[in-house]
Amino acid sequence: MLQGGGIVASNDDWGTAPNVADIVATGKAPSRAVESAILITLTRATTRRSWTGGRTKTTGNGLVEIYKQ
Repeated sequence: MLQGGGIVASNDDWGTAPNVADIVATGKAPSRAVESAILITLTRATTRRSWTGGRTKTTGNGLVEIYKQ
């Protein structure tokens, strides 16, 4: 995720994320721990942009979802 031109968060395997318990608690955790998932809180003023890419800069399919609490 980008904020002010810089990377705020990135993830490859959500199962190794420092807040893995919080991701699980959302009920929206991916079924495989090797998939990507990021759970962060953004301020109202944050511009929300996302870049999705493969580990080896290959093509593929991706899905980005942003939930408002």
